[in-house]
Amino acid sequence: MKKLIKKIYMFLPEGFQMFISRKYRYLSWSRRLKQDEQKNLELIKKEYQSGKLDAFKNEIEFETEHGFNMFPNRLSQKYPPKVKVYSDETGLPYVEHKGKKLYFPRKYSKDMVSWNYIQLLKEQDEYSAHRYWSDINRPDTEDIFIDVGAAEGMIALEEIYTVKKAYLFEPEEQWIEALEATFSAYKDKVEIINKFCGDHNSADTVTLDTMFADTVDHLCLKMDIEGAEEDALRGAAEILKRENIKYAVCVYHDYKHPEMFEELFRKNGIEYEFSEGYLLIPRTNPVFPYFNRGMIRGRK
Repeated sequence: MKKLIKKIYMFLPEGFQMFISRKYRYLSWSRRLKQDEQKNLELIKKEYQSGKLDAFKNEIEFETEHGFNMFPNRLSQKYPPKVKVYSDETGLPYVEHKGKKLYFPRKYSKDMVSWNYIQLLKEQDEYSAHRYWSDINRPDTEDIFIDVGAAEGMIALEEIYTVKKAYLFEPEEQWIEALEATFSAYKDKVEIINKFCGDHNSADTVTLDTMFADTVDHLCLKMDIEGAEEDALRGAAEILKRENIKYAVCVYHDYKHPEMFEELFRKNGIEYEFSEGYLLIPRTNPVFPYFNRGMIRGRK
């Protein structure tokens, strides 16, 4: 049966093959995600019943009533299940975000684009533990914005008329075409850097200290890089010592990061705060207590 399906697939028009491929990837990814969510929620309920998670009573009651949600509060119900997704003349998908086109990778199905965009909106909701900005670190007109882990570039797009210049670090090749399309009208203000930010310099990695050795102050640094924040901050040791620097650093990717980065900020005399609330991230191998701090924000 599989061989027959493969033969039929090979005779389909290229555009239809691409549609089927995108849909299959989305459904496979969605199925794995649901499995992890169910596993995590069952484990949390079991631990809660044994009295080990009383500190997260409100979050667990919300999850129990509404099912697994990364944002265990009412903000998750503010947003529609889907948004309109468009394609440009080349087939590159995009959404309309605050009057501007925000592009996504070519291989993404419309369902995947819609899901990702809604998640982005939830992340930056005023009640989200994932929200990057607050009064302590909000970008202003004197700032150079450094987006480490730019992905689709929504945050930079929102701040493009505010900041002096934006440097977008994104190592994943799939995002580069989308970023170039999104910022095609802002080439004088935006530099896209297809590299990792880490604690050394190589062909595919650069340290922030190296990149901004001659930029003395007024940097606004946002860092969201799937757990590699620790390496990137080691590569920004000199920047951490400077004045007039703002920070928005994710701490939910690794359970040890909240305490580690709090100590790092304190050591360098950086005024800081944690975002309010918690995130519940679906993990294949969840670690107690399962709920995570979202962001550490700061300025010096």
